[in-house]
Amino acid sequence: ASSPAPSAVASRAGRARSPEPARDDAIAARLVISTSLGRQLEYGAKSSATQGTPFQFKAPEGYEIDELTFADKTCTGIRTAPIVVNWTVEEGRAVRVAFDSAVEAFWPFLVTIAAKMGPKYSNYALLEGRRLGLKDLKLPAGVERLASSSSLAIKPPGHWDLEAMGGLDADGRPRQAVAEIKLSQAQLARIQQLLDSTFRPGEAVGGREEVAIPSGLQLLRVSRLQNWRSWSGYFSKQMQVKQEMQDSQVDGWAGSGVADPMSAAHLEALGIHLDPTANCRWLFHGISSEASGRILDADFDIDTAGAEDGMLYGRGIYLTELCSQVDKSLSEGGTGQRCMLLCRATLGNMLRDDAILPDKVHLVNQCTSGNYHSVLGDREERCPQSHRDFVVYDKDQVYPEFLLWYRRVY
Repeated sequence: ASSPAPSAVASRAGRARSPEPARDDAIAARLVISTSLGRQLEYGAKSSATQGTPFQFKAPEGYEIDELTFADKTCTGIRTAPIVVNWTVEEGRAVRVAFDSAVEAFWPFLVTIAAKMGPKYSNYALLEGRRLGLKDLKLPAGVERLASSSSLAIKPPGHWDLEAMGGLDADGRPRQAVAEIKLSQAQLARIQQLLDSTFRPGEAVGGREEVAIPSGLQLLRVSRLQNWRSWSGYFSKQMQVKQEMQDSQVDGWAGSGVADPMSAAHLEALGIHLDPTANCRWLFHGISSEASGRILDADFDIDTAGAEDGMLYGRGIYLTELCSQVDKSLSEGGTGQRCMLLCRATLGNMLRDDAILPDKVHLVNQCTSGNYHSVLGDREERCPQSHRDFVVYDKDQVYPEFLLWYRRVY
């Protein structure tokens, strides 16, 4: 921890605030809490002028921090305690097997109940079930037939390379379900410009100078993904969201929107467009190295990308406008390469939340049973140097368009 506390900074919208008087009763100017899974919560500002000597402590394996004591703004003691649940590998495996069996038996029933409540509920149940490892989980027969019939009217987007998918069949659908299209050097340069404009340099956790901090990301190769199953679900959901937005406007109600002319301009130069009437955006999402090897599977989708999503706004799909934010959560392979996804996201009516500790139950309910389609977690004014989270609770609101392979630049 370090002191004293910083003065207030100007808000993101540009509204100036009067400087707060300097305080001498603060323990820390900035606090970074890191979990064992690599997630971070940051409080305070990053201005080096307001920070003192960095301090950090890591609990031993199998222990957690139970209490911190301070005297005269100095940490004088840390008490740790054994983690209550500290199973052996064999015990953990047995618990996992029992849990998987229970989920496999219970979740299809839950999806059936959710489908009777409405499509938003059933789609959310499907998302969570697939994340629990239920690959063959499906909607009830009647709902499945309805979704299948609606896909007959969907056409492949104009920028797709249909020759790579064997052309179209008699129903106007690609003969092959999936294709991977390598981008040219000129197209790759456009994506590189997007990475450059969405990279926010960070700093080492805890102020450790020996930790190298990347100054940017260098693209190595980019693939455009053409997945008919995923696209059909995305396009159907986009049409549904657009209709619901129009209905809410007729009723005199409308949610928040968020424009992104910079990112859209880079991708439109490649002949790829978004639908602004459904509040669509280009956003980044992580993908594990293992999942990147399955991109040509017909059932590959954003919920099988294998990347850890957050929990601050409930169990959903977390996306970001900053490529640097995704990079923080990814591990690199033996060659120093990493990968991430650049996705289309249908955000619809957005629910903006700026709380430090959001009411996740309320937010999820608003999107699964209310008039909202997504959550914009915007804590930048309350937590300087934080980032915005874009969260959806239906996998069909996200289409993974590009797979980006890159390396860090130092």
